Amino acid sequence: MTFLRIENLDKTYTVNKEKKTIIHDFNLSCKQHDFICIIGKSGCGKSTLLKIIGGFDSQYSGQVKINDEKILSPNIDKILIFQDFNQLFPWKTVKENVLFPLKVNQKKKNFDSIDAVADKYIEMVGLRDYHHYYPHQLSGGMKQRVALARALALEPIVLLMDEPFSSLDALTRESLQGLLHEIWKKIKSTIIFVTHDIKEAIKLSTKIVIMGLPPDSTKYVIDNTLPFPRGEMDSTHLSFYNEIRGFLEE
Repeated sequence: MTFLRIENLDKTYTVNKEKKTIIHDFNLSCKQHDFICIIGKSGCGKSTLLKIIGGFDSQYSGQVKINDEKILSPNIDKILIFQDFNQLFPWKTVKENVLFPLKVNQKKKNFDSIDAVADKYIEMVGLRDYHHYYPHQLSGGMKQRVALARALALEPIVLLMDEPFSSLDALTRESLQGLLHEIWKKIKSTIIFVTHDIKEAIKLSTKIVIMGLPPDSTKYVIDNTLPFPRGEMDSTHLSFYNEIRGFLEE
């Protein structure tokens, strides 16, 4: 059954009284619990697409639906995680950052319930011993783990991630890729993940979307059937890598 359906999506901006097309005739469908990686050249509309799916931008033509309902506005069913390390509240501890959206959205009925939820997801991202740390006491990778825990605590049906690991060093990025994959196996959320890294897309995804510049926004949609876990690249991975790179360079 189709979970997310995007049909004939067009997005334009007006710049100096002239219309500029960012996305043209984009189409995509996926099932619940898919892990979609979106790659493409800068300026092809990847981040704009995430904002539309998240309900932050409703000024478009075409259809964007989840469970056959049109996305009209942001809500806690669709959470967006950014690349920026400074998306946490600097005056709140790790635990307080994760608790905050639960309190605001009254996700659980009482403090004991939300406290347990916060603890669950802080432990899931590997920060059990850092509850009382403040953001300035954390590394960039640890901050992204907190942002992930905060998003997961709301138990969204769609987790949108805009190049969340791109500013990290190679070892930290690889560690967080492995962590995210393990978390994805445990949760019910569909993940839509923007990246410029072909290896990252191959390692994580069930489906790879290659976006092009208008008018060819839906360039390729490729099912990634390589078996998990996906470690070092072997000849099969390398062949897939070269195929995707060739599509990107067209």
